[in-house]
Amino acid sequence: MRRFLLARHGECIDNLERRLPARNSPLSDAGRNQANRIAAALADLPDRPTEIISSALPRAIETAIIIGSKLALASVADERLDEIRFGRAEGLLPEEFSRRFPNHSRAIEDEEDLSFTWPFGESRVAFVERLTSSIGDLIPKTCYPLLITHWAATAMLRAQLVQGTTRQWTKLGLDNGEVFAFWQNAGGWECRRIWGC
Repeated sequence: MRRFLLARHGECIDNLERRLPARNSPLSDAGRNQANRIAAALADLPDRPTEIISSALPRAIETAIIIGSKLALASVADERLDEIRFGRAEGLLPEEFSRRFPNHSRAIEDEEDLSFTWPFGESRVAFVERLTSSIGDLIPKTCYPLLITHWAATAMLRAQLVQGTTRQWTKLGLDNGEVFAFWQNAGGWECRRIWGC
């Protein structure tokens, strides 16, 4: 049976400022605290993860290092778990994004439109393909990994694996520091929340 834990990284500076996160946005002090709290919660589980795989972005790597140090686990980074590439919208406040990219700002409202592409960034369809194609490699039957990723990635993975569709995917993203357990059985994937900061 395949199973894994899915966590969203701790709060980063751009989350705190309500910006579309830049790729290099580091954890805030609250984000480091969230990572320590995740580690403490996972340390209390009778069935701990056996490895940590994070996105290759700094905020996810730092979250993984903090958790790994408490659980005596090394972490590896895999860019397939990275946040959707916001392109020229990175680091912008919502109102700045609306002013600079009015056509994109209107188009983004259609959450079901997977063809939406960020300005000089990634399309939703490419993002979904990147994430879902990685699951077989990242979650072999012989280990129990903790995957640390980002809001859009947690939303898309929950939608694709549990629902089998991307419909209403934006309602499924994890909060900073939230952890879900996933397991695969004969009927497909199931999940439940096991921790939230």
